[in-house]
Amino acid sequence: MTMSRSQEAVQSLLNNIPLGLFSSDEHRTTFENIKNQLAASSDFDGDLKKLYTVKDFSNFALSLLWVAKQVEENPIFLEATTEDEQRIFTSFCAAVGEDVGFPASPAEPPLESFMATSAEATVPPPVVSEASGDEKGFAQLLEKFVEVMQSGDDARMSLLQQVLGECAVVVSGAGFAEDYKEYCRLMTEFLNYINENQLMDDVRVMNILSNVSSPVSQWANAAPEARSGLLEEGIGPLRDFKSMFE
Repeated sequence: MTMSRSQEAVQSLLNNIPLGLFSSDEHRTTFENIKNQLAASSDFDGDLKKLYTVKDFSNFALSLLWVAKQVEENPIFLEATTEDEQRIFTSFCAAVGEDVGFPASPAEPPLESFMATSAEATVPPPVVSEASGDEKGFAQLLEKFVEVMQSGDDARMSLLQQVLGECAVVVSGAGFAEDYKEYCRLMTEFLNYINENQLMDDVRVMNILSNVSSPVSQWANAAPEARSGLLEEGIGPLRDFKSMFE
C-alpha cells in the first residue's frame, strides 16, 4: 500500500519519538499499536478522526490532524518540527495518564474501539484549522465563539473545534505561560463536557462563557508585566463549573 504524503509525514513524526521516553511497557505498546494502525490504514483521515472520538485521545488526534493538514495544504512541506514532536509526545502522555490529563466524558468510546477496525465514530469528527497558540488570536477566536453561541449560529460546532485545537497547542506546547496553559486545560474540560452532555443551548453555559472570555481579552492585550492575576477571573469559574450543573 502506498502512503499519502500526510500519512508519511505523521509516520515519520511518530517514528522520531523514542519509545524509551514512556514510563511503562503498556504505554509503549499502546503508542506502537496506534502508529502501526495508522501506517496500515487505507482511510488515514477517517482513522485519525475516529481516534479523535476515543476517550482521552482527542487532543492527541488533533495534534496529528494538524500536521496532516499542513502537509495537505503545503506542497513543499518537508518534515514536522521538533515542536510538533513535543506536542505529539505530551498530548499522548496526557491521553494515557503520564502527564497533564484532559478529562473526557464516559460516553466517549475506549481505546479498543479505535483498534477494532469495524468500530464507528460516535461523535462528529473535528474540523481542523491551523492552530498556533497565539494569545491575541485565541482571545479573538474565543470572542467569536461566544458570539455564535449566543446567536445559536450553525458555525458554533466548527468554532468549538477550533478553540479546542488552540487549547491543545497551548497545553501540550512549550513556552506558554502557566496560567495560560491552566486556562486552556480547564476550557478543554468545560467544552468537552457541554458538548458531550448536549448543553450547548443551556443558559448556564452562556453565562459561564461570557464570564470567562473577557479576562482572556484583557490578559492578551495587557503588557507582559501587567498580566499577573488577570486570567484568574476566568480560571476560577472554569475550575468550578461542574457545580453549576449538579
